[in-house]
Amino acid sequence: MLHQFDEALCSGVAGALRPMIEGQMESGLLNRSVFHMIFGVRHPESPWFKEIYSTRFGTQDPSQWEWPYDEIATSKASITGRTGLPSRIVQLEKPHLLLPGDTLYWGSWIEGDYLVAASGVQSYFDEYFSKMALYLALAMNENTRAKLEEAAEAQNSCFFPRRQLCV
Repeated sequence: MLHQFDEALCSGVAGALRPMIEGQMESGLLNRSVFHMIFGVRHPESPWFKEIYSTRFGTQDPSQWEWPYDEIATSKASITGRTGLPSRIVQLEKPHLLLPGDTLYWGSWIEGDYLVAASGVQSYFDEYFSKMALYLALAMNENTRAKLEEAAEAQNSCFFPRRQLCV
């Protein structure tokens, strides 16, 4: 279970991924230079998830977007929150789970009750970056938990860092 899945953690994850994602935009690997990502937690009622943090990548002003990528990402997150499945699985293998108004695009990931959805580039990259973001959040959380555990153990230990016995 996550120690935290809050705005600070999600902002840190987005900041860590920003150079890589925007670098791929500049390289031409991605089909657009706009990207929106949402971090959330499953919720039992509509819209089926609670948004923790959202951010956009790239330099294009949202008023210039070809499509409402933030709304598409929100729909992907809602599909994932509602079904507990990545939106790709719902779109391609379980379309009977779609509701009127759901996006027809995929690009989200879920682990337990934590999810990330993205929109703006190719669907497979939307999903890939969602996976990266979620697993980086899990790793950063584990790192924080381990540091807190080490600090607590150090306070309760009778040994100094050089393993000298306490008196």
